[in-house]
Amino acid sequence: MAVLVDTNVILSAVTDRNAFQRARAERLFRQAASGAEQIVIAQFVLFETHYVMRNLYKQSDADVARLLADLVALPGAVVQHTLPLERLFGLWPSSIREIADAALAATALDMGCSVATFDSRFVRRLRSLGIAVWSPK
Repeated sequence: MAVLVDTNVILSAVTDRNAFQRARAERLFRQAASGAEQIVIAQFVLFETHYVMRNLYKQSDADVARLLADLVALPGAVVQHTLPLERLFGLWPSSIREIADAALAATALDMGCSVATFDSRFVRRLRSLGIAVWSPK
């Protein structure tokens, strides 16, 4: 099963914000680099990652561009360019308050993916909707 990656997983892999999360995220990306795991990166997650890296972590656009280009070039990575809008509006704001989280959930449902995230509240919401949550193998 492919794994849809939340922005917080990418941020945890490339920053020192949480050592436990970083180790888990790095493991997922190593598996994608080896082709042992397929990760799906929604296009809007790339935009969110850029925004946070530039504005919170003060990284240059050029550095973030290299990071994102390397990420999508992993052998096990696929970028999802479409968003199932009907599913999105079926989830947001009634079931999921944050639109980006609802977009991830809608994409996971549409593609049949599990979701990799470190947001515990979102994990509970995903599980209540019957969406699998990634855990390291």
